[in-house]
Amino acid sequence: MNHRTVTNVVHRLAKFVCKWNTRQNIPVSLNRTYSSTTTRTTPFSTRFSKYGLFVGASTLSSLWFGKVIFAEENAQPCDSENSPSVWNILVDDTKSTNAAELKEEKDLTALTPSGSFRKSLPTVVLFEMESCPYCKRIRVALDYYRIPYSCVQVTAVGKKELRTTGSKKVPVLVVDGVEYHNSFDALWKIQDFADDSLKEDQRTIPTIERKWLYRIDDRLIPLITPNIAHTLSESYQSMKYLLSVDRYSWYERFSVNLLGPFFLYFMGKKSKWSLDIQDERRELFDELNQWMNDVGDRLFLLGERPCLADLCLFAFVKTLQPFDVMTDIKNHTHIMSWFRRMEQVVGPSQKIQNLRPKSSIWMF
Repeated sequence: MNHRTVTNVVHRLAKFVCKWNTRQNIPVSLNRTYSSTTTRTTPFSTRFSKYGLFVGASTLSSLWFGKVIFAEENAQPCDSENSPSVWNILVDDTKSTNAAELKEEKDLTALTPSGSFRKSLPTVVLFEMESCPYCKRIRVALDYYRIPYSCVQVTAVGKKELRTTGSKKVPVLVVDGVEYHNSFDALWKIQDFADDSLKEDQRTIPTIERKWLYRIDDRLIPLITPNIAHTLSESYQSMKYLLSVDRYSWYERFSVNLLGPFFLYFMGKKSKWSLDIQDERRELFDELNQWMNDVGDRLFLLGERPCLADLCLFAFVKTLQPFDVMTDIKNHTHIMSWFRRMEQVVGPSQKIQNLRPKSSIWMF
């Protein structure tokens, strides 16, 4: 359902009200004059046409918005090994060597890629939504590898900015004119600019990293909605934040303010039932603590440098950072020491500018 359909529905409803006025023989002359002693009473049909249509249109747009508001939650399922959009990756069953035990925190800036080893930087544009965890993982990778990029903020409803691309969902990464619609494909491409010594068929990935790449998509990302909408109060605060960072038109904002928190709350409950979990907070804490158990005494999952699984999990935790659940994560998990190390090595944002596409995305 698009805005044109909503407009047609409201127009037909208005015609029905006009016919209803005629049947009730209610005069609607615009030239009616009233004496000073006459008390003017507004007919019910007039009040209905003024306020009923507005509320009806708001409700219709709210129902429409509820269908697509969090489509990104299930927009990108975890890629299977046979997926044509994912490069063939050889599995290395050998365990990574543990780094020396570190008793104290140290400066990790030396572990950050400098970017000087690349021959030439690509032209990178990211079509994104601020609250999307898949978009955030691409931004984290670009920041970590020190690749400058521009962003196109996509509207939450309708996604008009994606009409000239080959996808209807975010993220879309454009590298030197080539589009990547899958976040894993985008991550591999970004990693290419950091290390182009390996060919596609020579890429290896340790078993533990592969396990967590699947686990983040299969278990952790579906836990976002239940945890940011843990209660109706948290749902209201979460929706308030989402409205502040994502792009909406004025009537979409009105609809979301009216019914958005309720949609978010019930979508959280639906996700909880579909995952067959009793306590979404406990599930989240267990997953994060299991990550720390696998990290062990190393700085990161595989050693002294972050791997793709580190970047993806860091983006996941960054997605939860503005919400109330982050306070519980700090109090009930041991992940904050790793999180602070990741903040240090990822560094500041490499975003150059926000673009507003006109007729074509290739304007840049």
